[in-house]
Amino acid sequence: CGNGPYASAADALRAYRGDAAFHKCRVDWFDAGYDPTWATLAPRPSWRQHTRADPGTYSPEGPRFATRGDSVEWMGWSLHVYVQAFTGISLWDVSFRGERVLYEMALQDQAAAYASFEEQGYIYYQDAWYGMGQFCQWPLQRGVDCPAEARYLSAFGKRDIVCVFEDDASDTIWRHYSGSADDPPPRMAHDAQLVVRTISTIGNYDYIFDLRFLLDGSIKVKIFAAGYMETNYIDDVLYDRWGKYFGERVHKNVLANLHDHLSAWKLDLDVAGGARNSLSVTRVRGSAYEAIPTGRPGWATPRNMPSTKWLDRAIV
Repeated sequence: CGNGPYASAADALRAYRGDAAFHKCRVDWFDAGYDPTWATLAPRPSWRQHTRADPGTYSPEGPRFATRGDSVEWMGWSLHVYVQAFTGISLWDVSFRGERVLYEMALQDQAAAYASFEEQGYIYYQDAWYGMGQFCQWPLQRGVDCPAEARYLSAFGKRDIVCVFEDDASDTIWRHYSGSADDPPPRMAHDAQLVVRTISTIGNYDYIFDLRFLLDGSIKVKIFAAGYMETNYIDDVLYDRWGKYFGERVHKNVLANLHDHLSAWKLDLDVAGGARNSLSVTRVRGSAYEAIPTGRPGWATPRNMPSTKWLDRAIV
């Protein structure tokens, strides 16, 4: 309860018996108005506001993607999906319109760093140590974890731990209208994405990993953390003394600790061929004086050249 540290158990015992500043925790939240279901999975009316079914994804002419074993094809994309025991989801031999762009794209680790005012609270987790692939324990639930039209892949003798589906992004990927009544209607294109999804449950967290493939040849990674927060005991004295600096009080005796999530990925690029791998780096700078290294006018100085934005490009 925020005391110490002490050199020995005997010192801690003496402080407990005779130190007026020694803070003794009280567990007094079992009062008449306490509802213990707030921290359980017991269903509550607020979770479902309507008795009608949720909206869903519908392909009027059938799915536009195909799966065969661990291979997936969709709208010019082709790839192979694999789940590794410790590091989790990985993709291999990823091609777009017949050209390989990635030899490998693989999750390497998922880390969380916690802050706290007590030793047991500040801790650093690296979830690959537990096994993010082998902790895909339960089959993904149809209609909840993945849409009804999704197709499923299995690994480690566990069925349905990866799902593949086409997602209606409910968006317009491109459009334009000239504004003239004599011109044809607006030209536009609807957005859709192929999603490869898996879920790893590590301790108190359920990590939902989405690898999304877009029509323009780009790839997005989306990670959503669900489950339970990691917490510290708190009361009024501890909160005023230390707790308010290290988290948010979410219940009478519960402090949600400040923490960061870090996700590490491996990308083995094959753009324009494996022998010519390179990365284009563009940095945004902040003054015209920097943008024009030579041939500046005579009056040009860092002070009187205007502030602006310019692009510094390099190939590495």
